[in-house]
Amino acid sequence: MPHSIDHTANDPNQARSLPSARSVSWRIALPFLGLLALFLIWSGYWWVASSMSRHGFEDWVQKAAQHGMTLSCNDQDWGGYPFRIEMSCAPLKLSWASKAGAGSIDLGRLETVFQLYNPRHVLAAGAPPATYRIGEAGLAAPSTIISTSFGEATSSLIFSEGDLARTDLVLKEAVADFGGRDGYFAQGRARYLEVHTRFIERAGGPSPVLEFAASGQEVSLAGPAVTSATGIPIELDRLTLRGETDTQLNTTLDPSSALREFVARGGVIKITRLNGQHEAVNINATGEVTFDAQGRANGDLATEVTNLKSILDQLREAGRLGELEAAFSLNMLTMLEGATSGREGALHVKVAIRNGNVYFGPFEILELPPLF
Repeated sequence: MPHSIDHTANDPNQARSLPSARSVSWRIALPFLGLLALFLIWSGYWWVASSMSRHGFEDWVQKAAQHGMTLSCNDQDWGGYPFRIEMSCAPLKLSWASKAGAGSIDLGRLETVFQLYNPRHVLAAGAPPATYRIGEAGLAAPSTIISTSFGEATSSLIFSEGDLARTDLVLKEAVADFGGRDGYFAQGRARYLEVHTRFIERAGGPSPVLEFAASGQEVSLAGPAVTSATGIPIELDRLTLRGETDTQLNTTLDPSSALREFVARGGVIKITRLNGQHEAVNINATGEVTFDAQGRANGDLATEVTNLKSILDQLREAGRLGELEAAFSLNMLTMLEGATSGREGALHVKVAIRNGNVYFGPFEILELPPLF
């Protein structure tokens, strides 16, 4: 009788194909060990990047102090692990004093952040109040004070080879009070405001020069510096501004020294486009602005205005024009509109800036604060 097959007999090939318990445990643990190593490497990388950022910030503070500037931050915090580097400062104060002048920039809170893979692009957010003061050294009151509150303020800063190359600022529901030691006062408002700047290289000229652009919605300017002459505030549904400087700005100096150096070199602000719209009124202007030794603006703008009659009606309602003057002006405008500009309904009006005072034709419409 044949023997039955013994299924319990040892098969050497089968024994070799079965992994041991130790090998199985190692294979299960290997991915976790890889993740642990990656975690340790990334944590070390973040710690190094965070330390370098702190040292870089401290080095900048020391370099600023060598140029007469002091940066103070009562509550400073660093974080952002694992993918970002974050810094918060509340409140922030940058002050300076030199032979050129003195001033300060105050901000209720500043928060900055950048991704580890792109440290040259920094995002920032600010909290009110924000105040800018500038004036002559040794005087009790600054020549210009700008105090700003806002609902939201965000900014983007791009660096190239260690220098600031471009900035973008967005303000929402902004209110700015302008004042100074001479009793100057005005209040500006904007529901939405964007400001962009960049430094560009120009072949055969001063380098780098600053280009700037701004756009706003529901922008207004009122107060004695505006209404004392015309009796009406400046109100715009939309505002657009484009321009550039023709002289290099020294960003390593304190603001007072940098602005005075800019003026001493004969610096010019070229306005390539200024457009304002309010209901049916449309204004376009181009020109150049310079500054005297006291920081007062001077210049001329070639301006084209559509529907200037609307502005004359406001002047008449404010009591700045009598009925006969208004009627005569309207008759003159009817004849001149289109003749000076070549476009129907449009009129060329000279805007002159003299010692900080802005004249729209024969009317003084605005007083500008000094640059320093």
